[in-house]
Amino acid sequence: MNWHETILGKNITTKKGFAFKSTKYVDSGVPIVRVSDFTSDSISANDLKYYPKEEKYTYLDYELHYKDIIIQTVGSWPNNPDSVVGKVVRVPYELNNALLNQNAVKIIPNEGMDNDFLYYRLKSSDFSGHVVGQARGAANQASITLETIKSFKFFIPNYNVQIKIGKVISQYDRLLETNKKRIKILEQMAENLYKEWFVRFRFPGHEKAEFVDGVPKGWKVCKLKDIIKFNPKYDFKQQYSYINIPMAALSTFGMSIDKSQITIEEKSSGTHFVNGDVLFAKITPCLENGKTGLVNCLNDDEVGTGSTEFIVMHGVKVDSFFTYCIARDELFRKQAINSMNGADGRQRADLAFIKKIKWLLPSDELLVRFKRFTDSVIKQIEMFNKQNQNLIKQRDYLLPRLMSGKLQV
Repeated sequence: MNWHETILGKNITTKKGFAFKSTKYVDSGVPIVRVSDFTSDSISANDLKYYPKEEKYTYLDYELHYKDIIIQTVGSWPNNPDSVVGKVVRVPYELNNALLNQNAVKIIPNEGMDNDFLYYRLKSSDFSGHVVGQARGAANQASITLETIKSFKFFIPNYNVQIKIGKVISQYDRLLETNKKRIKILEQMAENLYKEWFVRFRFPGHEKAEFVDGVPKGWKVCKLKDIIKFNPKYDFKQQYSYINIPMAALSTFGMSIDKSQITIEEKSSGTHFVNGDVLFAKITPCLENGKTGLVNCLNDDEVGTGSTEFIVMHGVKVDSFFTYCIARDELFRKQAINSMNGADGRQRADLAFIKKIKWLLPSDELLVRFKRFTDSVIKQIEMFNKQNQNLIKQRDYLLPRLMSGKLQV
């Protein structure tokens, strides 16, 4: 198989994003993709901003299409992987025809360069090392130039082989995406049941239920500290290493924790938690963005560690998923956000205030029925997560071998 060395700039054209004015954002319209919307390999639609539809045709040069490759040109240093400069993502189908904001550049492959092959090549560690190594900036912000991106050298095969390699790796990503969609549907089902029963009061038998002062009979008004233990203390003296969950591992919309972000540490520091605990981000902007997760990646007798910016929530009178639903509840989050104090850019939710938030504790019978349903949902989610872990391992094993020509297709 013939591979030859090339330079990226000879194989692509680029288009920088535009500085769209935040003063012109509207509630609905044309999505504006910002670098803050980037995930590890795609773009989240959870917190999009929009431009008026009637202005779209003024900015067609910045229009994005499904599978377009985007590189973040302004961001953080590698110690903050959530927003690291040089991050490479691809446009998902649901953001086809969105517009690209500033601090990012679209990479357009020339004829003879396959888009899938190029994307996976740029996801390699040597490309990220190349751009980060030449980044410039202050302690909290780094930037890279188009010249830095274009100067990346790598080996490529002929076009037909590029297509074959791209197709092989894409199959893994399609399976991963399918499982992610299944997980999202399952999580949404369980959260919707929580809202239906415990927020809208349409629980089984609600038609005949007796209400006292607007509260179903048998339910109790409590403070959160009465049903949830915050930042519990755990005994972990016998452990020689610790699973560490950073802020980057938490999702802004789901309960699953990104296991690719987890590290193994020799020392215990930060917050401590066990399986079934909920991790709730207390610092801006992570709190506003919805960073929350349900721990399910530890052994039964193992204690994990994580960011000092987590509030750990351990259900005492309610189960793990009910606790997670509280952490996702709009009313709870609004009160937590309103309690934030501290210097600009480093504001944190007030735990003492959160503990005193009043909450309805449903009847034991309803809690048991809810747990029975959510336990089965969580088992299915865990199954799909395990499948994805195996798919990622297989993909990441194949990728460098395919990209180096060691493994032929």
